[in-house]
Amino acid sequence: MKLAARSKILFLLLSGSLPAAVIGNPGSPVPAVTTEQAVPEERTYPGKISGDNAFGEENYVDAARFYRTYREEATFHKDTPALLDAYECEINALILAADVSTAEKVLKSYEKIAKKESALSIHLWKTDLLLLQGKAPQAEKDLKKLLSAIPKQDPRRTRAELMLATAYDLQGKYQEAAKIYSAM
Repeated sequence: MKLAARSKILFLLLSGSLPAAVIGNPGSPVPAVTTEQAVPEERTYPGKISGDNAFGEENYVDAARFYRTYREEATFHKDTPALLDAYECEINALILAADVSTAEKVLKSYEKIAKKESALSIHLWKTDLLLLQGKAPQAEKDLKKLLSAIPKQDPRRTRAELMLATAYDLQGKYQEAAKIYSAM
């Protein structure tokens, strides 16, 4: 088959204009493939969009509510990457909304399905919760241990350093906090 004919068939296939009887017939120049296989459709989640908008407006309570809806939508569609993203968005919003009890529950659920690659983020969120609960000495201890394991080039290291400075501030250790801030 000539290249021009193949290009035309491929165009018709991708545009959905090729008759189904031609696709996959024995001896047909077109392999058995559907337009869905050729061009995967990306799912849009209204909860994610609304959550991102509320988060951008610093309305973290509403953002958490919308991200919970996003999590339910992703669960319904059995979309694991979206489900993990929904959990992460919801946890961040709950922490910024200072909703400690709900954040702890959602984080426990997330830990059950999260991969090992998420361990550092989970530890950082747990430390966020310690700071929100006024447990700065425990947060300081955990962050020092965590910082020794985070590579210098990892962007989460900066977050952990800022959290450690916050823990120092909350304990009145202003000199230690100032050292971290001035190093940045």
